[in-house]
Amino acid sequence: MGILFEILGLSGKTKVTYTGSSWKGDVQRTEADPSRLRKIGFMPKVGIEEGMRMFVRWYESEYGRIG
Repeated sequence: MGILFEILGLSGKTKVTYTGSSWKGDVQRTEADPSRLRKIGFMPKVGIEEGMRMFVRWYESEYGRIG
């Protein structure tokens, strides 16, 4: 969350609170295992931070400013 808050300019302004609750249809657990991708030689062209910045730019261009 720290990287995302930094990208959005929210560092120190927003507190995330986990309520422990979910809603009907909510995904209870997700898990990613990139090992099979590595085995076939896949390497991402964009790092996580730049990818998040690109996503935020896209999202804001489609839906307006976040935060």
